[in-house]
Amino acid sequence: MSDTDILDDQEEDLLPEDTEQNQLMSLLAKMNENMATMSDSLRELHDKRRHVVSADHGDHTAEPANKAAKTAENDPADLVLSAVKNLLGSEESGNTEGELSSQESLLDNLAKSLDSQERTSDPVNKKLAEVANACWLKKLGDDQYKETTGKYFRPENCKKVVVPKVNEEIWGKLSRNAKSRDVKFSRLQSNVTKAGCVVLNTAESLLNLSAKADKSLAGELHNLLVQATDAIQLLGHASFEIVQLRREDIKPQLNKEYGDLCSANVPVTEWLFGDDL
Repeated sequence: MSDTDILDDQEEDLLPEDTEQNQLMSLLAKMNENMATMSDSLRELHDKRRHVVSADHGDHTAEPANKAAKTAENDPADLVLSAVKNLLGSEESGNTEGELSSQESLLDNLAKSLDSQERTSDPVNKKLAEVANACWLKKLGDDQYKETTGKYFRPENCKKVVVPKVNEEIWGKLSRNAKSRDVKFSRLQSNVTKAGCVVLNTAESLLNLSAKADKSLAGELHNLLVQATDAIQLLGHASFEIVQLRREDIKPQLNKEYGDLCSANVPVTEWLFGDDL
């Protein structure tokens, strides 16, 4: 297949400021569309509720209901309030007992998930905790970053522990903005991959120690190896998720018939979209 078969025809790249302005206008247009859709849905919900109340209380309630409906049409805040009351006000709503039970169960589950606390393990060494708290969610300086990453390398026989490159047939046709975004994703994936190399080196050291250690330490070394391999699995999972983010970001620039290349079922190799492009 040719490059032009895979990629949509690209117009000349827009200047960064033009692109940002177009993206902003597109976002505002989408927000207006979503607000209009939500307003229509809430108005319909309110009208249904008014009809139920009118049927229950007779014609003498029609005038207040019409007045409330007119106010709701003019005030989005009233529409939201009406929807909330319709959801929570079981006495006034036309919901069946089964529907109410389902709603209450959903709300209870949501409340429990918000109230639940993260599970933690036993405290680690105080100094170690200080190191973790000082480093986590902190950006390293350029020199410190280079020094840290420069100490660890991918083992020669771990050929899949890499940052996949975009296939050449696709990369050459991407816009500048798409290339820039993928470079940023690749940098993030590079850090995950480098952390994987650190853990691999640690696991190798543990294996070497286990061969020399006596039986009293064998169990502890085994547990450490299990933790190291668990970390490798989690880092591999994170790297795969970044692969999918990169694929989905590029997908809009592919012709529709090649959208399946972005499927999670397509094997990841040294190339982002696999070897069989």
